[in-house]
Amino acid sequence: MTRVSLKTQLQSEEKVKKTKQNKKSVGAGGIIGAILIAAIVLVLAVSIIGSLSWQTILPNVHAYGVDVGGMTVAEAKTAIRAKLDAAGIKVSSIGSPIGKIKLTDDFEDQINLFKRMLEIAKIFETDYIRMFSFFVPEEECEKSRDEVLRRWERYIEVAKGSGITLLHENEKDIYGDIGSRCKVILDELASPNFKAAFDFANFVQCGENTEECWEMLKEHVAYIHIKDAVAGNNENVVCATGDGKIPEILKKAIREDGYEGFLTLEPHLVLFA
Repeated sequence: MTRVSLKTQLQSEEKVKKTKQNKKSVGAGGIIGAILIAAIVLVLAVSIIGSLSWQTILPNVHAYGVDVGGMTVAEAKTAIRAKLDAAGIKVSSIGSPIGKIKLTDDFEDQINLFKRMLEIAKIFETDYIRMFSFFVPEEECEKSRDEVLRRWERYIEVAKGSGITLLHENEKDIYGDIGSRCKVILDELASPNFKAAFDFANFVQCGENTEECWEMLKEHVAYIHIKDAVAGNNENVVCATGDGKIPEILKKAIREDGYEGFLTLEPHLVLFA
């Protein structure tokens, strides 16, 4: 598999500061800017660490017009795995749709899908599956707490012995959309195979302070999504130009908190209907 060792002494922090002085939403011509800012963010991480070894990675497999949720085990094992190997690409995580259902939906169907995701994760030789904590109306979150925990306990039990770590992503409109409720799930179900995927933009879009969320959840975080948004209108913007405080938190996470997990670029530079 392709491996590249990067060493740099670039003054990336200064570049990030300059880009933050000119915050702009991304339009049709903003893709090049998005790539440049994303590169700056990664260079920031590299300069903080001093040196970084990485592999070419594919965080959310999407092939032949089918995302991983619609992929069969046979497709994963034959055509798709063969193409990944031929290209020297490894998979950092399975970006599954598990947990993106209502509490009133059929949970056994979800368990069957989850078992397939576990099989696909093994085929792709990845240690992580990204998941969610169910769509719950805000006014029903408190009374839904125990049911959410019960269902996550089932996920953890099903995955037991697989060697796969389940990642809970903070996502808008689910039970664990804000820091305090993410902490409830992670603390209550404390397990070495249950961790957090930290998404800056999603916290911003839920009215959260990302620095407070990081401090609250950092002991649980094993995966980070590099994605930014502007508070108020909740629009996704070029990384490091919104209110996610990405450079500040990455600097602290790596220099002070010892973070060594993946940084996944997930800019979402479109407006979702």
